[in-house]
Amino acid sequence: MWYFNDDFIHEKGYTIIEAIILQLLHQNRSSNKENSLAMYSSDEMLEKFDEQGLIRRVKKKRKNESDFSVLRLSKKGSELLDSFGTPEISVGDEEMFTFLCDMYLSNEDGERSIGNKKKTKMYCAIFRQKMSLSLHEMYWLCRFFLQEYKFTKVLQYLFFNDNKNRYGTFEGNFEDSPLYRFLDERREEVEKLWQQKIKE
Repeated sequence: MWYFNDDFIHEKGYTIIEAIILQLLHQNRSSNKENSLAMYSSDEMLEKFDEQGLIRRVKKKRKNESDFSVLRLSKKGSELLDSFGTPEISVGDEEMFTFLCDMYLSNEDGERSIGNKKKTKMYCAIFRQKMSLSLHEMYWLCRFFLQEYKFTKVLQYLFFNDNKNRYGTFEGNFEDSPLYRFLDERREEVEKLWQQKIKE
């Protein structure tokens, strides 16, 4: 599941095709994407990535392996790819985040905190964009989730716990998010709630 911020990609001097190739390079380690890389990339594109330090090469395991099979993203390339998924935070997202913080901190136990506000706001926007949720759908999902989920005292960790994933990113561990798992496991209930609460 990809989300690409088109404007941000172009601001950085790349095309959507180049962003997709970087994603395929990212997946090249765990799944064989060399045919797709060969079909859609060009020598000029790979040369650009090479010159900018975005890719690296690993040793071939077999003599008959193609040149594409050994291509990997460098750390710099991975960081650039992650940045391509950075959404624009709209006024609605700002309001959504304020509502979410108020809901979370209103719990009677009095021990809850937001965590890193800037990161949490970004995680919230990334989650909404990746899941293609409207602001109202996101609001009611979070409200339902917070009524059911009792296992953390830090709002940030509902999306991503960077203490447990020091070398990972939210985007790279998206499906481990407690909020994602909740929606995946209880989608029927969530969709029923949306139908009841959201009036077109």
